Amino acid sequence: MFVVFSSLRFFVRERMANNLSSADGKGGAGFLALFFGALLLLFNVAAVMMMDSAKGPDGKFPFNTASAVVVSEFVKFCIASVGFLKAVRTNPNVKYTLQPSSFLKYSVPGLLYAFCNVGNYEVLRYLSSSLFQIFNNMKIITTAVVYRSFLKRKLTVIQWVCLCFLTLGMVLSAPPKSGGGGSGSSGGAADSASALVTGMVMMAVMSCASSMAGVYNEFLLKDSEDDAFFQSMQLYFWGVLICMVQFFHSAPEDQSFFHGYTTRTYLIIFLNAMYGQVVALTFKYADNIVKVYANSLASLVTAFLAYIFFNTPLYFNLLLGSIIVGCSVIMYYMDHTKLLQKDSEAFGGCFPRPSRVCMV
Repeated sequence: MFVVFSSLRFFVRERMANNLSSADGKGGAGFLALFFGALLLLFNVAAVMMMDSAKGPDGKFPFNTASAVVVSEFVKFCIASVGFLKAVRTNPNVKYTLQPSSFLKYSVPGLLYAFCNVGNYEVLRYLSSSLFQIFNNMKIITTAVVYRSFLKRKLTVIQWVCLCFLTLGMVLSAPPKSGGGGSGSSGGAADSASALVTGMVMMAVMSCASSMAGVYNEFLLKDSEDDAFFQSMQLYFWGVLICMVQFFHSAPEDQSFFHGYTTRTYLIIFLNAMYGQVVALTFKYADNIVKVYANSLASLVTAFLAYIFFNTPLYFNLLLGSIIVGCSVIMYYMDHTKLLQKDSEAFGGCFPRPSRVCMV
């Protein structure tokens, strides 16, 4: 597995070197966005589909989910460790910084992600699952805002419009409200105006925390010339430590650590570990916006695949939202000068030239 990611990292570095030596570098950057977006989409969809298939008749997982998260983080740490050791043996000039201050910085994303994981359960006390899905799309805009303000990466007006359309498309694609759901979907406090406001405020806070975690993670990976595997090791070490604390805090006392584990469970862990490695490479060599688009597309692709394999019904809003999201992706990453061209210039021979009779 680490051989695959070593080869992948070498390929990306070669592509970036060619990118920097080109005239403007836009083609290489666009290729990396497409490449990492496709990998994120692949592993995200595969993991979600596998998790859906692992659920029992009651809709619950037969295994201990808290321990599965710990094992997944540990597998990520092992992959990064083996990759780093291999890099040290093959390249004596590999850079890595052994400083406590640098090591402690990688705990910040882990703590923020842990805060979001705990907050998700609290929000569902105030919002129904359908409202949670809708308000969860605030992360798209908050990520762009934090990305722009913290990393000082400028976006064009067209890109901001595309992100707004992405948010609109994902809101429209949210599943319709159903009668079941969590504690927030039935009567009582969840139906009151104060509960709705409380849930919205909590979602806003968690969206900012999640966005800050991703952007700060990208900052750490790009701000240093250390080896990417070495950086991932530090990040996943804190991931294992924090997830272990969460496990001992929330795990049922009557269940063992590997309760309910099957071959499918280990496959889910493997897919999540691969996804985590690709996320780290995406932050190192691309950016957070690629991950935002990939995650949005993954939820839509998963819905269509669930319809094919699990007979999950489709609805009109999903189709409409998918069209809007697709247009947002194309407009965000396409050459924006083409948006100002005439149709005959942009699409070549797709439109016939007017005849002399028409011109008269």
